[in-house]
Amino acid sequence: MKFHMLKSASTFGALLSVVVLTAFAAYGSEAEMKEIEARAEKIAPMLAEAPNFGARAAGQDVWDRLAQSPSAKSMIRSAEGLLKQDMPVLTEDLYKEYFVNGNRSHYQSQFGAVNRRIEVFTLAEKFENKGRFVDALNEAILYFCDQPSWLLPAHDRNAVVYDQKDVYSDLGATLASGNLAISINLLADKLPAETVERARAEIERRILKPYRDAVAGGDFMSVAQRLEEKLPAGIVDKVKQEAARRLALKAKAPVFEKVAENVNAGMWWVRGTNNWNAVCHAGTVASALNVVESREERAFYLAAADYFSETRFMIGFTEDGYCSEGMGYWNYGVGNYMLLGALARVATNGQLDMFRFPKMRAVLDYAPNLEIDKGNYAVFADCSMTAKASALYVGYLSRLKGWGYETFERAGLGSNFGFGDPMDVVSFGFDADVTFAETSGEPKPFKLPIRTEFPNAGVMICRPDPSATGRYFAAAFKGGDNNEMHNHNDVGSYSLLMGDASDPKAADVFLSRDPGGETYTARTFGSRRYEGQLLNSYGHPVPRIAGKLQDPGAKSKGVVIEKNLTDEKDVFAIDFKSCYNVPTLQKLTRQFEFVRARDAESGSFTITDSVAFEEGKSETFETAMITFEKFEIQENDGALTIKFADAQVDVSATDANGAKLNLVAETTIVGENDESVPNKPTRIALRVDGPVNSAVVAQVFAVAK
Repeated sequence: MKFHMLKSASTFGALLSVVVLTAFAAYGSEAEMKEIEARAEKIAPMLAEAPNFGARAAGQDVWDRLAQSPSAKSMIRSAEGLLKQDMPVLTEDLYKEYFVNGNRSHYQSQFGAVNRRIEVFTLAEKFENKGRFVDALNEAILYFCDQPSWLLPAHDRNAVVYDQKDVYSDLGATLASGNLAISINLLADKLPAETVERARAEIERRILKPYRDAVAGGDFMSVAQRLEEKLPAGIVDKVKQEAARRLALKAKAPVFEKVAENVNAGMWWVRGTNNWNAVCHAGTVASALNVVESREERAFYLAAADYFSETRFMIGFTEDGYCSEGMGYWNYGVGNYMLLGALARVATNGQLDMFRFPKMRAVLDYAPNLEIDKGNYAVFADCSMTAKASALYVGYLSRLKGWGYETFERAGLGSNFGFGDPMDVVSFGFDADVTFAETSGEPKPFKLPIRTEFPNAGVMICRPDPSATGRYFAAAFKGGDNNEMHNHNDVGSYSLLMGDASDPKAADVFLSRDPGGETYTARTFGSRRYEGQLLNSYGHPVPRIAGKLQDPGAKSKGVVIEKNLTDEKDVFAIDFKSCYNVPTLQKLTRQFEFVRARDAESGSFTITDSVAFEEGKSETFETAMITFEKFEIQENDGALTIKFADAQVDVSATDANGAKLNLVAETTIVGENDESVPNKPTRIALRVDGPVNSAVVAQVFAVAK
């Protein structure tokens, strides 16, 4: 929705009106509401009359089959262990520690432990069916319901939810609610009636009501009244007109009868495009499907999730399926989206397909194809260095759609199906046609191609030829920009590893790499984000120019200027001058040349950085390697050789006329005194000795001589 600003509005009034009208735009339009209502009308007949579908309706024989799995047996052992432990304590001081020193981990650990008791006791009781975990489960549910906030403190703006000044939901609240709702639905006949009713009331107040508010738009009339003295009269009139229109529209939809009288910015995720959309929708829909009696209202939650998945969540992926949040967040976001889709399938007897969207195949392909080699994945952005594609998530969607990732299907489904909480069980576990489909014969092995390209993201992964018999290189490198989700200032970053085809069991070694993300603190997602050396460009194998690191933002990007891909060699070059705020900088390019190993030839990997400044101007220039490996640096007539156990890097520099320039090396520890850096690599600065007007620095990686 768009309004024209009044010419008479003051600057302050204009700013406020933009804020208010932006809030309107974020909270739905008439077209949105009509589309959601239309989808809900189609979905309602697919649902059971009461929330007793799937796992609730299943006989004990189905649970007995699940109980034979390793995950179920482990769950019972965990429950037995938890019976011997006291309830974790959630205090106000622990919650508000985040607002004092930025620590997220202490409270989240205890919060997770409380919720884990609900999850484990619920499943253990369903698997065992002897009643010995019910009292402990009841205690955990009541304790959780007593908590002032279900949010993670980092998501509670100024502790407004904890202090009972506002109510909205986040990742922690929605997932906890989903598992709690399943618990009271599955065990309603064993838990005290007052506990079940208390939990339902809290789920309604904390999760379902704020969600309806966010979808319907809320009562904006109160917003107009609160800002009446601060806005020009004409703007107030427009706000009131819009509020009245929305109230009238809302009155036509019975499901929105309980909409609150506020605009809640905390519910931004409903229309978000990152992992929050999928994760929070999964928890919210699981909550609704298990506690809402009205079939029509349950249909609304599914319809809204379906609509916002198609129109918002899918936007977060490029057309080639690339997830800029990284492999870890793909597992988290897309994994929860698959859980949501599986819940929809179970609740509608397979009639609602939330995987029908055109981009879904590319989104799935991203995960297995982000592998560089031997289970090592590219870890750009906020990502653990050990992140890898989930066999369950890849296998589930592959089998459902017949997309052929058979090794993932066998590894994640059937007798290998592993689950961690009730949401896993009632979704994937009860979509038996997929998870427990009968298979025969040997699975067709998944073989990585010699190259995977994500052109929309500027990311490429290069691998050896299948004929390689000895040492080989494999690499992932990126262009992209510095405005990606969970962004690092890392345009031009790469990871290079060395493997050995003669020994399939030999571990790959990363010679230089992108070192992944930091341990989250308040700084991570605040104005000081890029003070972190793992998040700014200092901790990435990219240049530093005139002492400056890369700038954040969309303007800092790598523009592809060369791409020549053959079976023997891949050449990929970017212009990334825009990443550095150096007024005298005239040129900055980086070329990756990957010579593919084949037969007994090991190949090579070359990075060539070319820089030039204004005529008559000279600046300092250095590039860098980031490594966790032991190395030795040798200087030889102005050039450098960096030796590893089985590889070496020859580094040389010239000016624009080909005259040799001297190089010096300097090593530092990335994040040496920063507790947020979990693994501290060495940064090897490769610096041209003295300011230069131009330079070409080449790094040639090869098998050690």
